[in-house]
Amino acid sequence: MMAIAGIGMVGGVAIAATAMGGGSASATTTTPITVPATVAWTNTGISVTSGQLLTITATGSACWGGGHCTGPYGKAFAKSIGGSTTCGQGQYAAASSANPFVAPGLSCDALIARIGSTGIPFYIGAQYTVNAPATGALYLGMNDNFFADNSGSWSASVTS
Repeated sequence: MMAIAGIGMVGGVAIAATAMGGGSASATTTTPITVPATVAWTNTGISVTSGQLLTITATGSACWGGGHCTGPYGKAFAKSIGGSTTCGQGQYAAASSANPFVAPGLSCDALIARIGSTGIPFYIGAQYTVNAPATGALYLGMNDNFFADNSGSWSASVTS
């Protein structure tokens, strides 16, 4: 059985201590992060350890290409060509261009993450729970291929 042992704020970060059964309390931290659509990656300032449980949630609207907007889920990736709800054709065309997508094969214009400055990107969308695949700094970003015409941001929360 898990019970909240205490809740508080430290430097603007919510801290909750939980206790399992009759055992000792373990701390979880929830950190708010603004993820702007105008840059590929945002360093969250959070260091994670391989295997550490992370839950990332996000809300808001990010826009690309002069006014096309989406929530953190983005546009679904599909290798099929055509359709306004998929993005495979655009990613494959851009892969050989001067502006490739940050993470080809993942949903376009979606919230993505990586661990470390050269880590492998993975999909987050509106909510994702994962055991960290590596140790290092956690980065969040938008899977796009051109950031100069972007606007907006997502409000993310990282619980670890």
